[in-house]
Amino acid sequence: MKIKDHDFYDKLGNLPFVEGICLDAKYDVTSPRSVFEKAFELKLIDDEALWLIMLEDRNQTTHTYKRKSASEIYYRIKSYYPSMQAAYAVIQEKYKI
Repeated sequence: MKIKDHDFYDKLGNLPFVEGICLDAKYDVTSPRSVFEKAFELKLIDDEALWLIMLEDRNQTTHTYKRKSASEIYYRIKSYYPSMQAAYAVIQEKYKI
C-alpha cells in the first residue's frame, strides 16, 4: 500500500470532523500539529512524539538546502513508514475508508 503524504494528512485531518467532535470551537485541528495531537487523543496514532518529529522533518524538507540535513531526513523517512502504515490501517478499519 502506498501512502502519499497529502492523501494521508487529508484523511487524518478530516477524521475528527467525521467523529463530530470538532463542531465545538474549542477544538483547533487546523494545523498539522493539532491534527496529530487530536489523532493521538483519538488513538488513531500511537506515538505522538514520533509523529511530531515526522512533521518537523516534513517541514524542514521545504526549507532545507544543505545536503547534510537533507540526507539525515532522508534516512529517517524509512523509520516513519511502519507507523504510517499502522495508523492508516486503524483509520481504514475504524472509518471503513
